[in-house]
Amino acid sequence: MNIPLKAISLSHKNASLEVREQFAMNSCTSRSLLQYAKELGRIDEMLVISTCNRFEVYFWSNSVDCQQLIALLKLFAPNLEHDTSRFQLFEESLKATEHLFSVSVGLESQVLGDSQIINQVKMAYQHSCDLNMAGLFLHRLLHAIFRTHKRITQETRFKDCNASVAQTTKKLVQKLLPNKNDKILILGIGKVGTALSKKLSKSGYDVWISNRTEEKSGALAAQLDLKSVPFNHAHLLLDKVGLVISTLSVEEPYLSKKNIKPSCRSTHRYFIDLSVPRSIAPELADEPNITLLNMDHIHDEISLTVQKRIDEVPKVQAIINDELSEYFEWAKQLKVQPTIHKMKAALEKIRQEEIARHLKHFDLEERDLINDITKNIVARVIKLPVVQLKMACKRGEDAKITEVLNEIFNI
Repeated sequence: MNIPLKAISLSHKNASLEVREQFAMNSCTSRSLLQYAKELGRIDEMLVISTCNRFEVYFWSNSVDCQQLIALLKLFAPNLEHDTSRFQLFEESLKATEHLFSVSVGLESQVLGDSQIINQVKMAYQHSCDLNMAGLFLHRLLHAIFRTHKRITQETRFKDCNASVAQTTKKLVQKLLPNKNDKILILGIGKVGTALSKKLSKSGYDVWISNRTEEKSGALAAQLDLKSVPFNHAHLLLDKVGLVISTLSVEEPYLSKKNIKPSCRSTHRYFIDLSVPRSIAPELADEPNITLLNMDHIHDEISLTVQKRIDEVPKVQAIINDELSEYFEWAKQLKVQPTIHKMKAALEKIRQEEIARHLKHFDLEERDLINDITKNIVARVIKLPVVQLKMACKRGEDAKITEVLNEIFNI
């Protein structure tokens, strides 16, 4: 069994926010891509990861390459205007696997060691499982990654310091608004919006939250002792708050010049857009008395926390290398499993034939005893060839041993 893993990657390292938002996929679109790949029939397994800072697809296929997959993506990104050569391509299984490990534990995150990425990978894995696009390789690989993440958390200090988007945004808010009397409006209470609401609720600011599902924002406001405003009335607060933070998941900007009243421009106001695609129109940055920040600015606020995590990277990489070696040893041994099964089947056939010739001379109790004894004999006979075959995999000599065993057992 030799189905190569390949991957394509678009991230903050090789593409601007304007390029990344062209490919941002919500859960529904990601599922549609997985379903289409399944119906295509040329991709065995697939994982789609879409976050604020990256869009990546990992896939196992013998007949589809990375460029063909990018062409397929254009069906799901009809507004694509940018050169797709910005994608980083991983055509080799080793490189693709190493990259997924690094991404999943936070080594490739804009916020080094980001604690949210592992949950986003788990969600992507769940989508693959739901649509039967997770098979032998993806299951084994993802569980190795989850084990790696657990080891990193337990054996290093890589995850000790809080450098999440919510925590970093909170620090930025405190820098922008030293006066705790200022009002803050948070639009959208998904994972980031909820985490940010919790952090700011303890900071002394007058925080308002708004969400398209009003029951959800009302419940969170009551829990955190904040104020909530119906989503269709949120724009009425814009000229009363000093800072607006948007985490909305929308196709088009929710806030733009047309819905910013002149009164909003009379005094200086801050807007922070944590959405991808962006939910605040970029041209607002050109308006007088308005400062607009986005996800790329959040990265500039990280300094000491990142350095502490950088110091732990060698330990993290050592754990990854350990788990990678184990995974690839397992993958190598898959090639010889058919030979092992055939050997066992050949010996079992001989055992059954010999027992059938003589069982009529024994009573039921004796037959059971003979059956157990002969099974144990077969197991001991085949044990050494199996061990030798697996050891040959590690040395890269499995083809030679497999050929010899096929001749010996006539399989």
